Amino acid sequence: MSSFLSTITQNFVCTSKSQVRFYAKRAYKKSKNAQLIRAPARKTLEQPRQVFSFGNFSGLHLPQIKTIETSRKAIESISSFASLRIFPTVRAAMVQDIKRGYNFKNTYMASKDDLEIKPSPVQVAAIRKINQPRNTKSTKSRTLQSGAEIFSELMAQNDAKRLKVFTIAAETGSGKTWAYTAPMLTKLKEEDMELFNISDAAYADAKASPIIRALVLLPTHELVDQVYNTLKSANDQKFATDEVVDPKLMSDAKYARFLRAPDQLNGLHLNIRKFGAGDSHRILFDGIKQRVDVLVTTPGKIQGLAKLQNVDRQFRFFNHVQYCVVDEADTLMDNSWVDDTTAVLRRLTKCKDLVFCSATIPKQFNRTLSKMFPDEKSIIHINTPALHKIPRQIVVKIIDAQVSPYNGSKTRCLAQALYAIHNDGTEPGYVKRILVFVNEKKDVAPLVDVLVKKYGNRPEDIIGITGDTKPEERKDLLEPFLKPAELVEDDIDQSKIKVLVTTDLMARGMNFVGIKNVILMDLPNTSVDLMHRVGRTGRMRQSGRVFVIIDKKTGKSWIKGLPNVVKRGITVGYQSYRMRPGPHLSLGLRHYSQPLKRSQIYSKMSHVYKSLEEQQKSVYFGHETLNRISFMREESDFITSAIFHDSAKFIFFKETNPLVSKNSDKKLVVLDNFRLRKHDFWNSAITKWSKDNADHEPTMRDGDAPTILFMGIEDESVGLDLKSLKLQEEDDKEKFLDYQGRYQGVPYFAVDLTKSRQLEKEVIAEAYRTLGVEEGSIFFTYSRKHFFGFEDREGALFSHGKQFLDWLARNLFCPGCGSKVIPIHAGGKLRCTNPNEEGEGACPVKAASISNVSFPRTDAVIITAITNQDKTKMLLSLSKRYAELKMYSCTAGFMEPAETVEVATGREIWEETGVVCRRINIMLTQPWPFPANLMIGCVAEVEFNGVNENINLGHDKELADARWFDMEFVRQLIYEKKTMDNPEGINLPNPESIAYSLIRMVVDQAGNSKL
Repeated sequence: MSSFLSTITQNFVCTSKSQVRFYAKRAYKKSKNAQLIRAPARKTLEQPRQVFSFGNFSGLHLPQIKTIETSRKAIESISSFASLRIFPTVRAAMVQDIKRGYNFKNTYMASKDDLEIKPSPVQVAAIRKINQPRNTKSTKSRTLQSGAEIFSELMAQNDAKRLKVFTIAAETGSGKTWAYTAPMLTKLKEEDMELFNISDAAYADAKASPIIRALVLLPTHELVDQVYNTLKSANDQKFATDEVVDPKLMSDAKYARFLRAPDQLNGLHLNIRKFGAGDSHRILFDGIKQRVDVLVTTPGKIQGLAKLQNVDRQFRFFNHVQYCVVDEADTLMDNSWVDDTTAVLRRLTKCKDLVFCSATIPKQFNRTLSKMFPDEKSIIHINTPALHKIPRQIVVKIIDAQVSPYNGSKTRCLAQALYAIHNDGTEPGYVKRILVFVNEKKDVAPLVDVLVKKYGNRPEDIIGITGDTKPEERKDLLEPFLKPAELVEDDIDQSKIKVLVTTDLMARGMNFVGIKNVILMDLPNTSVDLMHRVGRTGRMRQSGRVFVIIDKKTGKSWIKGLPNVVKRGITVGYQSYRMRPGPHLSLGLRHYSQPLKRSQIYSKMSHVYKSLEEQQKSVYFGHETLNRISFMREESDFITSAIFHDSAKFIFFKETNPLVSKNSDKKLVVLDNFRLRKHDFWNSAITKWSKDNADHEPTMRDGDAPTILFMGIEDESVGLDLKSLKLQEEDDKEKFLDYQGRYQGVPYFAVDLTKSRQLEKEVIAEAYRTLGVEEGSIFFTYSRKHFFGFEDREGALFSHGKQFLDWLARNLFCPGCGSKVIPIHAGGKLRCTNPNEEGEGACPVKAASISNVSFPRTDAVIITAITNQDKTKMLLSLSKRYAELKMYSCTAGFMEPAETVEVATGREIWEETGVVCRRINIMLTQPWPFPANLMIGCVAEVEFNGVNENINLGHDKELADARWFDMEFVRQLIYEKKTMDNPEGINLPNPESIAYSLIRMVVDQAGNSKL
């Protein structure tokens, strides 16, 4: 079963004749006579960003880096709704509503009162921007002294009334509804309070006036119901005003008088209405006899009022709308909806805030918006850093219907997938809900029919919905999917599984609560459709799985790479040719000008693709072992759950030297909490650390306390088979952590025992008991012989732990004021303990808005294999440090501030060897824990012209020797060292080093070029 659900990945090999390929810093296009023609060089203004933009997945707009970085800074600085400008009763109602809808099925919390609600990134970015106050202040003087003062008064009035346009773009399932409703409700409440404090009579008249104040537009009636239910639920929340409002705010007479008014006490008391499916115009008009604060509807319903011949001025109620939200804007602004949408917007003559909200920004939407608002500065863009990225908590798996036993039948493949999900042991005791997406509505009914009649599923378990399904019927059919999973015994149909087969109609904005599995029966037509379909699971940081079924027709190589795209956090959908070639595009291939056969071209390409992929994956110290989930380090409840869990695993260091065992299969000592928690000192140590970490205790590093680092979790994204672990559980010992149903895996921690002598003794004693090795074989080592003897996975764990703990050990005092610094966020950051926030004695580092937290430092080092253009020679250098070993290697050096990789590489090559090089390609990277470097591996070509290749060791004087070796000699050093003629005894670097990988890569490319 597990093999059926395993991810299928292949190289990105494009076979289209017109496909533009990036070989180095220029693009090449294959012409009709099979030549590769060099395209003109383009100016490159932006740094490379990794993107997934093959096939149909290249139609999304690229937001500006500045916009994303602005949002990122705000997101990092705010972690509470209390830090955002939200009207107090709106904040209280919102938090209670979010708690109400939270799924407690897989949590350790007894009630919603134990749950700490934090704003999502899009909520921080949007609320902060939209709720910025307007310049409404005016000079109250009746006798203005100058024309300048009159102009200033008019400008202030104009600013208070002018239209502001916002665009909100964030990943699916990220909480966008509250991102736009919280500012909208806040402004409505602030206006009410302002009017209430001016005149009770004016406030009462305003409440009785037949107008609509705010409008939310959505594309479907299901979404109308969904947003309306969210607003109505918040409006119905009851709370004690004096308990939820800050006492300082209640001391303000303006707030106290308004919030204690009978029609405001203990709730929001807004008039929320919807105009949806089946609602006649009479329902709308009757509801507007008194002021409507928020109306939720579709553009089509509003435009439908034009058909009313017997109603005078049927659109008059919309003349006073001040706040409008166009949700699912990418849909409402596309060709099929844009006429209705813009017609409605033109009627909103007094609108002050217009918000376009979407999970994706298609290029067509961006062009439409530019036409509507030509002045680019008039639009305020709000984008989250994760925009157009599939969340990493979603595991994407490719299922090939071409293989046995499916033999080309996608339907048979789907039936087997449903069976496998049904029996995989997840969501025990609950009804499993699965979404199946097809491209066309004509395929829905036949697929439902065959799943029932041919594959024996119950009719009540397989549901089909299309645009032809009546709205009332759709509402009933969708109900099981729009609420948290029910227990099997509570389900009216006694279903163990419920499957919804539908089209993209149900992919936009629908909040399918707790859906864990989505199946794409057909490949989406666009990147927009892909993002929306995938976004029906993994919502609000919960886990999910997406299965993509492919066959011979749809099994293109680029879709097979989608799982790796998710794992690596690569953005979906931008056009690659607009960016500088980075490591993902610039493959360092030779520039061929002579005619080549297609087989020769693909032979060369496949060889290098394979070499790059395999070498990067196998880079020592760089093996992807853990999902770091770095954003969870600051969640103290999660960290506490992780460190006390039986499955938690620990590696140990002393003075940054790892604890190893020389006589066991696994060299790095890794112990689990199930064994360690039997020791009193261990329990005391992790209990104290857990509390200190949560409280940011200034004394947490005092005495003999160990330093502990949360490294991440081993989960399905890095290959852990959770199902197999679940089956191994016995004696009530849980094999992996399941945190609130959001994150499942084995937690890993690194522990520095340098000061903890007693704890060190307990750990070593337990290591002997666990491993069963002889006395004297477990010790802390400083030898690189041991460091390079680890398995790949062990090497990555060692590198990860060592670099962080070395940084923590080196940084004990604040560089700004000299106070102690402590690790916060489970060792991921450092903070100064100086209590003075301002004035004399305040810490200048801590007081800085973006520098109050210290982050780990990684030093960038460039290392380069150098060859001539036809790859017959390689330049290798001998450091004075390794002269006795005669170990010739690549040139290397630290990057300096304000240098690009290319500039730094050229500088280092010239400074060390005197050789002039201009053609440089980035190939591989490697973390290097001595102490904390990132090695950026490059390949450089030197044009031999009688000058460039001349060696001069007189500049930097770091080298004992440098020389051009024949490529054949270097090849023999790699592959035939024992039998070759090597009278000087020349050696190459350790095979675990990136230098060796680069040298071997160039040798392989040189041999491949002879084909």
